[in-house]
Amino acid sequence: MALAPETQDRIDRHRTRFATRRASPRGEVRALALALLAACSSAGRGTKAPEGKATVMQAEAYVSKAIRSSAEGFILFPSVRAERVYDRDALQRIAQNLRPQAAACFVNRTLETLRRIDGEGGVTYAGAPEGQAKIRVRIAPDGTTLRAEILESGFEDAGMERCLLELLGRVTWPANRQGHVHYVDVVYWVSLGAHRLAESEAFAERLRQEQTAAAVKAKKCLRGRVPPGRYELEGTNLVDRDGRTLAARLEPNTLPEDVATCVVSAMRRIRIPADPDAFVRPVPVRAGYTVDEDGTITADDEDWLALLRAEAAARASARRAEQTGLDLKGRTPWGDTSPPDDAPGSRDDDVDETPTSPAPPGDARRRTEPSADDERPATRSDDNSPSAADEGEPARSGALPLSGLRRPRRGPRP
Repeated sequence: MALAPETQDRIDRHRTRFATRRASPRGEVRALALALLAACSSAGRGTKAPEGKATVMQAEAYVSKAIRSSAEGFILFPSVRAERVYDRDALQRIAQNLRPQAAACFVNRTLETLRRIDGEGGVTYAGAPEGQAKIRVRIAPDGTTLRAEILESGFEDAGMERCLLELLGRVTWPANRQGHVHYVDVVYWVSLGAHRLAESEAFAERLRQEQTAAAVKAKKCLRGRVPPGRYELEGTNLVDRDGRTLAARLEPNTLPEDVATCVVSAMRRIRIPADPDAFVRPVPVRAGYTVDEDGTITADDEDWLALLRAEAAARASARRAEQTGLDLKGRTPWGDTSPPDDAPGSRDDDVDETPTSPAPPGDARRRTEPSADDERPATRSDDNSPSAADEGEPARSGALPLSGLRRPRRGPRP
């Protein structure tokens, strides 16, 4: 489930393109400012900032490390005149707001361009729209974007470049009273990120449970819609670092389009273990069905999953019996004999036949605060920015943000 070697080599070359290019004197000053910013941002991971005045080579090294240390991010470089006009905090908020929207561009394009390669060593992927680009945005006095143009690009996917240009064209920047047109150079980079758990046996076992549970739920999609026979389906789920499926697709198959759409809706329920080093993970999934002449539909591994559920329910009953002193038949004071919530494939989400747009990865909804030590307002927004705090969806444990809590009603006093 790794990227093809030639694809990974190309990505590595693209990532260092901005850092290894010889800068002009004015660009050297910007590189030095970015180096200081990268040093401050990476301090939590053991990066040591150079003591004294940094050289151009040191600045280039820090720029390269800033790109390599995070799977995605934005850096804003206002022009010399623009930095006197635009507030650093305002630029930081703009960079932060751009991240989930750019992530949506990446997920949508990945779903279209990613190629699945089945080999003897397992499944690999190629064709992800990874890379980076430097885009100049010219801003009118009222804050609207006049024009966005690509100065440099490491993206080989033209669709990704178009999506970024459209995104930057909709940005509203701070207005200025001088009535001048300013520009800001925007650097954006993105890659799939690491996928360190893919080769572990525990990951394979969890994925088998999840895809089998999804396949069982999708049986209703085939019922009465397909003739008897054998159906083998393969697909790919794009999963964020928290383990949630962002988007899913099936490889070409013999199912009718409406049936395939319904199956994809079920596959979107797949959850896998979290991986903090990943950004978007392509995960290969499969499902097999046997449709009998009488209309009976059997999913592969269905009996195996039922056995796992029964074992999980038995263990839960044993724990309850140990804690409450009841017998081992699973009886509770409420007569509940259902498997626990953490049993394999125990979620009872309905299968929605209406396709939905993929959501941006959860790590793209992080807020970063600017560093007060930067010499100029080069603004960086990525996973390793200082004081990164997750503002994504509530944790699956059931925690709610404070704004979602309601004050309990008070009854009449006795």
